[in-house]
Amino acid sequence: MSKKLPKSILALCLAAIMLCTMLAGCGQGPASATPETKTPEASASQEKSEQIVEIDFWHQYPNGASAEFMTSLLDQFMKDHPNIKVNQLGLSMAERSEKLTTALAAGTAPDLIANNLDDVQDRAAKGQIMNIQAYAEEYGLDLDKYFPDTVNSCKYEGELYGFPFITDTRVLFYNKDHFREAGLDPEKPPKTWEEVKEYNEKLTIVNENGEIERVGFSSRLGESYPWVMGWTFGAELWNEDGTPNMTSPEMLEALEYCVEIQEQVGLAAFDTLNEGLMSMGVDPFINETVSMSVKYNGMYSTIKEYNPNLDFGVALIPTKDGVHNKASWGSGFSLEICDKGDAARSRAAFELAMYLCSAEVGTSFVLNQSEYVCNMDAYNNEEIQADPVWQVFAESGKYTRLHHFCAALPTWHYGTLQPEWDAALIGAKTPEQALQDAQNNILAEMENYRLING
Repeated sequence: MSKKLPKSILALCLAAIMLCTMLAGCGQGPASATPETKTPEASASQEKSEQIVEIDFWHQYPNGASAEFMTSLLDQFMKDHPNIKVNQLGLSMAERSEKLTTALAAGTAPDLIANNLDDVQDRAAKGQIMNIQAYAEEYGLDLDKYFPDTVNSCKYEGELYGFPFITDTRVLFYNKDHFREAGLDPEKPPKTWEEVKEYNEKLTIVNENGEIERVGFSSRLGESYPWVMGWTFGAELWNEDGTPNMTSPEMLEALEYCVEIQEQVGLAAFDTLNEGLMSMGVDPFINETVSMSVKYNGMYSTIKEYNPNLDFGVALIPTKDGVHNKASWGSGFSLEICDKGDAARSRAAFELAMYLCSAEVGTSFVLNQSEYVCNMDAYNNEEIQADPVWQVFAESGKYTRLHHFCAALPTWHYGTLQPEWDAALIGAKTPEQALQDAQNNILAEMENYRLING
């Protein structure tokens, strides 16, 4: 028969057993926070989050103040995203045409590129750039904040393939001093093409020898391109089925109007003036030999540099009736991602593109570089809103269109339509014949492309 242990000893034994159990429990199970007890999955996750993602970015600023500004933006981005390193390379226009085109064709292009906004769809169709629709939806990218046609140019088959980045627009610049001299209200620029014709008669100055000293307006001086003129008369230069429509009644009306404007000045007198202007190498609006001229937004900076005392105004490009068919033309740059087979790099490139195309960075581009950005919210800045010129630029962007992209003939606008249009302006062809020849030439090139490429 065994003896019972004293209660004091029994209590000590029970306490010891409980203490050992507790100590044993502290070294087991998921409650442990020591590295040695982490699961392999957790360790890999931590390593991935701390890993530096390195991406390459080629842009359109090779040197000078614009390159320094881009560097400052990238430095700020990397500061805000310490897990992303951006290697940048600025390319000149010639380098973009050669180096970037070659890299895209070879599949060796960088993660993010700034490329021509006009032909995003061509690169998308060739599989050279990445479909970023899923990323745009995941990050909640609001495309309504960008100028409408820049977004359209970045889409292929309804999906997004690029970010609208930098663009441009054309507006009517007019000389307020000339308006005053001619008895015109300097705060009331023309809204219709008929008004332009009336103003032209008052603004054009011909001396006693029949020589033109000043031209009110000419579609041959400035950037009153055929497609812009056509749009403002209601013309659509391409049908929905992708066929050209150069011979529409609206397009003919636009060309006939430009011929009438040319006849107001006189072909011989105009050519004499134009030859003199070309020999001087000075823009006729800046040296005040032209009173009204359609020019791109960059003219604002040029005026500040070469004729800072010029009293001028800007307005939307006139239209046939002053209300409908408001239009301008632009081009520019998109930001596009090239899939390198690494999701982390693609995501990092998307985040960089989203940053560069944000309203905040866009405002900096406007204020520091006078760049015309695609993000409409960038112009809500008080300093920009206080500038009436920039406000017209911002308004013009809503109506600015990029030219139709035709894979068979990407240069249809400059290379085919423009020469025929000019032939009509100088009297070498009738407007009807010029437009018909442009139509036929484009159709012929499209057929040749189909026979070669299937």
